[in-house]
Amino acid sequence: MLLADHAVAATATLPVIPEGQWLYQKVVAKNPDGTLRTGVSWIRDGVVAVTGSDDAGFGSGYGVPYRDFGRLPSDPQALIRYLTNLAGPGQGDEGAFLTIEGTLINGAPPAVAAKLYRALGDIPGVTVNDDAVDVAGRHGVAFARGGEEVILSKGSYRFMGFVSDDAAGHVLDGEAVLQRVPVSGPFVRP
Repeated sequence: MLLADHAVAATATLPVIPEGQWLYQKVVAKNPDGTLRTGVSWIRDGVVAVTGSDDAGFGSGYGVPYRDFGRLPSDPQALIRYLTNLAGPGQGDEGAFLTIEGTLINGAPPAVAAKLYRALGDIPGVTVNDDAVDVAGRHGVAFARGGEEVILSKGSYRFMGFVSDDAAGHVLDGEAVLQRVPVSGPFVRP
């Protein structure tokens, strides 16, 4: 899948995030009731470790634990099997897709993101949406599967966020990363 190739190539331009490094992340989220909210969180080792007082719920409950990043298979098919098992019984390919989505929203390092993008392109049923729109209203291109979209910016192919759509194509919920930068610790803002 050409989108996967572009996304993998884009990871080479991302800064390497060393283990233990704090990331400040500003996100806009759309709730299932249609309301939007903006919040910040501090991520360390792929886990949303601290959120502002009113920002509970940002980041995904899905995702590969940071301690397992080094064990991720490089072969896309082996990685899809690994992620399917990680997602749990009955999740199948959708579980693999959601686990990738959750790992990307929680700040995967470039080498891990490259593996995940390769796998996204090989998950059965994944298509490309050339005019995806994130919850912040920004246009991009997306890996799409069963009402879920992982959205990348057009041109730079950097991760922008994700959305969940209903059968009619209406966005039910999602998150868009507005800013993600390394900081010296929790509650430190850029």
